[in-house]
Amino acid sequence: MAALRAGLIGLGEIGSLYERESWRGSPSTHAEAFEVVPQTELVAACDLSKARRQAFAQKRPHVRLFADAADMVAAERLDVVAIATPHNTHADLVELCAAAGVRGLIVEKPLATDLVQADRIIAACGEHGVIASVSYLRRWDVNFQAIKQALEGREWGELIYVCGHMSRFKPYGWQADAELSGGFLTYDPTHLLELYLWLAGEPEWVSAQVERRDQSLRVEDFVLATFGFHNGVRGHLEVDAYREYFEFSIDLQLSRGRLEFTSGLHDNPYRLFRPRAVDDKWSFMQAEPWVPQDPGALQVLQVEDLVKCLEEGSQPAVTLEVARQVVEMTLGIYESARLGGAKVSFPLAIRENPLPRMIAQGVI
Repeated sequence: MAALRAGLIGLGEIGSLYERESWRGSPSTHAEAFEVVPQTELVAACDLSKARRQAFAQKRPHVRLFADAADMVAAERLDVVAIATPHNTHADLVELCAAAGVRGLIVEKPLATDLVQADRIIAACGEHGVIASVSYLRRWDVNFQAIKQALEGREWGELIYVCGHMSRFKPYGWQADAELSGGFLTYDPTHLLELYLWLAGEPEWVSAQVERRDQSLRVEDFVLATFGFHNGVRGHLEVDAYREYFEFSIDLQLSRGRLEFTSGLHDNPYRLFRPRAVDDKWSFMQAEPWVPQDPGALQVLQVEDLVKCLEEGSQPAVTLEVARQVVEMTLGIYESARLGGAKVSFPLAIRENPLPRMIAQGVI
């Protein structure tokens, strides 16, 4: 069976540039993932930047390069395409690829900057029979799959509370413009929102505070949000661009235990605690070993999953509908902040992203 002809739109960080950062390991980009998976062959790529195209060509002279995505999909008979471009371009590019006969898509998170664009993507894929996978990579991580299984089996009791923290450097370039990116929340913090949806359940409401402490940015840089879920679970989200280190962590509090995940430069990012009784009244938390498995290259697992879905006609681990819900959770945070922290219920009454208007009007 011939390999699927793969194309890449966007040669930026996750498209190809992360492979220059040795600490990430390899493969860590969409370009590398297509090259590693034997069922796919990277045959074409495009980027608006001539410098990026030239740099890409030095390493991959066999890949045909284009400055325009429309030219690429018209010239090449592509089976699968990865879209790794500014967030507000995703809808146009999905529609372009779907109409050109692309059968499988990988769309970088977030799916879109608002629900109008998200619904355009869903409609285009439905009309043309395209299977699309969105890059919330921890759904392919065997360790988070084990956590999900433990939660479903009530291994540590009932989930009561989930808390996520995310800090990174200030956004830059198009990332610092809400019209293009959709907001600061759409980067690493959106992974936390997706984990909340997967591990905690369907959100019922959100109450949030959003600040823009650096007025030179056109996105927020500080967020506090509280979620209520239909099953009674509560969640808290803390996001900022002001600590001198990167942190991505999630803390699951349960009736008979606690599990923490914190990314960083350590051997084991997972910490599990279980209660130990000291008498007939009191119990205290005691650390228990959690031995993580090597999850492998998650970008590769996503491509492998998409290939399998194309062969079987099934749906990937992260569907368009799941990714749409994450967009809705993001917009709910902004809408609550616009209303002074009031509770905002899901499904939302709005479909557009209020953040650009909030910034233009000086609300934040």
